[in-house]
Amino acid sequence: MMAPTEIALLQRAGRGMVVNISYIVESATFFGIFLALALTSIFTYIHHRTQQPRGFKLLSRASIRDLSWRLAVFALMTTLYASTIVSNVGIVKDRYINNAELELPDRFAIASYNAMKASLLSNWIAGQGGLIFLVGDGVVVWRAWVICRTPVVHPRARMFIFIPLFLLFATLAFSVASSAILTQLVGGTLVISNDSILGILTITAGACSLATNVSATAIIGFIAYHHFKEVLPGVSRPKYYSSRVLLYLLETGVIYCLLQAVYLTLVLLVQIPGSPLDMGAKFMQNMFIWASASYPFFILIIQTHQRTLADDVDLSLCGPNGTKLEVGTHISFSRGVPGNGRGRVGASGISSTASFEVTTYAGTPGAGVRGSMVQSHGALGELVPVQICETGKKGEEKA
Repeated sequence: MMAPTEIALLQRAGRGMVVNISYIVESATFFGIFLALALTSIFTYIHHRTQQPRGFKLLSRASIRDLSWRLAVFALMTTLYASTIVSNVGIVKDRYINNAELELPDRFAIASYNAMKASLLSNWIAGQGGLIFLVGDGVVVWRAWVICRTPVVHPRARMFIFIPLFLLFATLAFSVASSAILTQLVGGTLVISNDSILGILTITAGACSLATNVSATAIIGFIAYHHFKEVLPGVSRPKYYSSRVLLYLLETGVIYCLLQAVYLTLVLLVQIPGSPLDMGAKFMQNMFIWASASYPFFILIIQTHQRTLADDVDLSLCGPNGTKLEVGTHISFSRGVPGNGRGRVGASGISSTASFEVTTYAGTPGAGVRGSMVQSHGALGELVPVQICETGKKGEEKA
């Protein structure tokens, strides 16, 4: 007959196995969604660029850089999924197959130690404030930073951009500290709770990450409010590409912050390991990891197709008085008078990804366009004006 300690050990192992199996199934589902989203966004991006006019560079330095870091995110998440499978298979082998000559408690101790070593890579990639979260936070801050660099943005918003920048570096510092401590603790007695130093550092990193996203999204919301109220007064604002860009940045930012807030709340409320609340927190953690990794690819698809949630309300790209707003695929908007077909349209623009070379211009179709276009040539926020001369029907670019 088995000893009571062995019975309790097997019961705990059984509960852990149920959690691990559900985690693997959940990870497989999210990885499938992530894989489809990543491949769709990359192929859509390449296809869209091949449809550009003659002379458009498909493999410019900006496009190569843009695709490279997305491929890096894809490689990180593939590595994370593979390490998850390998570590869980290793736990089962160490507990029930290997070391058969040892007592049950010894086998479980060896399995736990090996699992902790195998999880170090996953912790650096997708731990609280890991590389994936830092990439997602960096994307949000970067977009707010690029928008704030344009002349049309309110001066106060440019001052506030240093808040999310500071919080981003604070998140990086706390994340590196917590991951380094966890790495050093492997092999010793490891007790992780919200009251321990490691737990405090981990929660602080998560709180700084949430504050980074909230502050950057708030700045984008402030810019959108200023743009709607002062730049486009009295106009059907969502019909303009600038408004649509700000809308989808604001929408995705708010959704991202809500997911992160729910996850952090569940982590703080968990008291008993293996409880339904603990399993809910683990589910939200896994979902938020894959949401953070999918965020750049999701943004790329929305940006390529120029879609926002506001499109549900009969949204078109035609302005008043028959003015048609021709749009490219990078974040660019100009302050001008739409619909008159004459005069300067404006030369200030916003480039978020610094990888698209087509821009936005406005004018009356068939009446000729005289104005300026803003074109990005790879450097972050580097905007080069290209003059458009007046012709009988279409604008032609000067040599």
